[in-house]
Amino acid sequence: MDMILVGLRSGGKISDLIDKIVDNVKQASFLKKELIASVTSYIIFISIIAIIISPTLFALSFNLMQIIQSLGEKLVTTSSYNVLPFNLGYKSIKPEDFVLFSKICVIIISVISSMIIADLREGSIKAGLKYVFIFVPVAYLTYVGMLGVFTGIFGVLI
Repeated sequence: MDMILVGLRSGGKISDLIDKIVDNVKQASFLKKELIASVTSYIIFISIIAIIISPTLFALSFNLMQIIQSLGEKLVTTSSYNVLPFNLGYKSIKPEDFVLFSKICVIIISVISSMIIADLREGSIKAGLKYVFIFVPVAYLTYVGMLGVFTGIFGVLI
């Protein structure tokens, strides 16, 4: 508006000035739509990571740990002499401790991702509290479900 008023006072061509303003408004609108699309893709990506991928990988890691420890025990018990310079059968990590650790990690990842999404979407981390109540239970249930599925699948190998 200031540019139009200055143009009127100086006696310049108002039509050229209004055309430039319209072009700038169109460009600003296009950039805003592009920014919204970009932020939406980030939100979807972060949500999938927090709710599906990280709990699934923790459940898969637990079963991998179980398989490696089981194979190590079988290798040690079948061998009459020590072939390897280390003991694969020694369980340095208890399965219960790993499950507790992974549950805590899934909850922390869910809380932090909900805060990131709130910051991207609304510009405030405090607004992430409403997302926490969605992300934490869904991620936790995904972890428990995938842990059961993978334990059922890989339980035959153990």
